[in-house]
Amino acid sequence: MSDLEPTPQDDADRIRLKRLAKLAQASSSSPTASGQQTPAGTSPAPSSSNAGQASRPPPPRKTTTPLAPPKQIEPVPVPSSRMRKPAPKFNMEAWEHEAIGTILQVTLDQETASRSGHEIVWLKHLAEELASEEPGNACRMSMNNVDRILIARLELDPQQMSDDLEYLPVLVSLPRDQTIFEYLVGSWKRLNNTRSTLLKRGYAPMDTENALNKLEKIRELIISYAGLTLQEPEMFPQPQGRVLGPAELVGPLLSLSALSTSILSGSTTPTTTLSPTEVEPFLQDLARRFEPDNEIDGVLGDVVKHLVWHESLFRPEGLGGSDTSWRGVIAGLEALVSIKSIAMMITRMDEWIPANATAASIEQGVVEANPGQHRCQ
Repeated sequence: MSDLEPTPQDDADRIRLKRLAKLAQASSSSPTASGQQTPAGTSPAPSSSNAGQASRPPPPRKTTTPLAPPKQIEPVPVPSSRMRKPAPKFNMEAWEHEAIGTILQVTLDQETASRSGHEIVWLKHLAEELASEEPGNACRMSMNNVDRILIARLELDPQQMSDDLEYLPVLVSLPRDQTIFEYLVGSWKRLNNTRSTLLKRGYAPMDTENALNKLEKIRELIISYAGLTLQEPEMFPQPQGRVLGPAELVGPLLSLSALSTSILSGSTTPTTTLSPTEVEPFLQDLARRFEPDNEIDGVLGDVVKHLVWHESLFRPEGLGGSDTSWRGVIAGLEALVSIKSIAMMITRMDEWIPANATAASIEQGVVEANPGQHRCQ
C-alpha cells in the first residue's frame, strides 16, 4: 500500500468536512424566519393575496370617550356610644327641696307661697321652729324634716280662725271640703309623677338611684298616714258632712267596673281621687306597708265589709234588675284578692267563718240574709 493512498480515517474526516460545509451554506441561504426583523430600508415584497388588501383604505378608528370615574360617596359618620352627651349635673339638696315641695304642695318660705297664690301652703309655724333649731337652713326642706313637714300640713284646719293677719290668707286658701285621705292620695299621685320625671332626666345612674330611694321613703310616709286615716279618720282635722274612713276607698273600688255606670260620675278623675288604673298600685303600696304583723287587717278589714255589704247586693228585685252597680262590687273584690296578702287577710276576718257556724247555718244565713243586719252603718 502506497503512502499516498487515503486511509479510512481520512475518508471520514473528508465526509465530515463536506457535511459541515453544506450545513454552513444552508444556514446562510435559508429565508428569514417569520420572527426575525426586516433590515431597515428594505421591505418584503407583498404577495398576491396581500396586494388587494394593501390597496384598500384602512377602516376608520372608533374614538371612545373615556367615562368619568364614579363619584365616591363619603360615608356619614355614625355617632359612637362613647360620644354620648355627659349626664347633667345633679344637685341632691336642691332636688330634695323641690321634690318635697312639689309632692306635698308646701313651702317654708312666705314669698314662694305668695307667688303661687297660696296654692302652695306656707307652713309658718314649722318654719319658725326650724329657724330656732337651724338658723342657716330654716327654709330648706329635706329628708331630715319631711315627716315634720307632712304632719304640720295634716294638722292645718281650714275651719280654724286666726288673729294672725299674715297667716290668715294661708288658712283661707286651704281646700275646705278636702279630706285628709284625699290630700294623701293627691300627694301619692304627685309622687308618681315626680318619679317619672326623674327617670326621664338622664342623670347619672348612682344619682338616680339615690333619688329614687328618697322618693320611696316619702311614699312609705304617705302610705302610712293614708292607712292610719282609714282606721282613725278623726286623727286630723276633717271637713264637716263628708263620708270618711273605709268608705273613701270603697268608691274607687266600685269604679273599676266599666258596666257600673250609675256609680261613675264622669270620665275624668279628680287629682285627689284614685282612677281605675291607680287603684291596684295603691292597694299594693298599702299591702307592702302594713303586711308585717298583720297590720293590714285593721287597715282594709272594714273596707272589705263595706264592699261586700254594699246596698246594690240587697235590692228587692235582686241582681237581675236594671241596676248593674253590683258589678262594681265584683270588680272591687277581684282587685282586692288579686294581691296575695289582702286575700289572706280576708280569710282571717271573723266574718269569713263565724264562730259556732256550721255548714247548714252558713247556707241558711246566706239565703235568708237580712240587709238591715249586714249593712255597715
